Amino acid sequence: MGISEIEDEISFLAGECTSILILLDSLRNAFSTDASTENMTIAIKKAKEKEIKTAYDGLVLQVWQLEKKIESLEKKRIEMVSDNQQDCIVNSKKRRQID
Repeated sequence: MGISEIEDEISFLAGECTSILILLDSLRNAFSTDASTENMTIAIKKAKEKEIKTAYDGLVLQVWQLEKKIESLEKKRIEMVSDNQQDCIVNSKKRRQID
């Protein structure tokens, strides 16, 4: 995997992370709106609350996994850039010695 592929993957994952964070905000708003509704029976409220909490927990896990993947790819990208810079320095020194 080259640097440009890693950068593309990081960009894609960052977009995914943003989308999930937007969904989390929507769920958070739905939960606070739902919790204040007084027309529902207690059983219905509890069922909806459980459903929202489950969805919220799933999204939090997805965000965490995406963040870890992005961090890993960022480290790989930095290592590759550093390795490429080192290779350029070594090659430059070799050329100077030949000249």
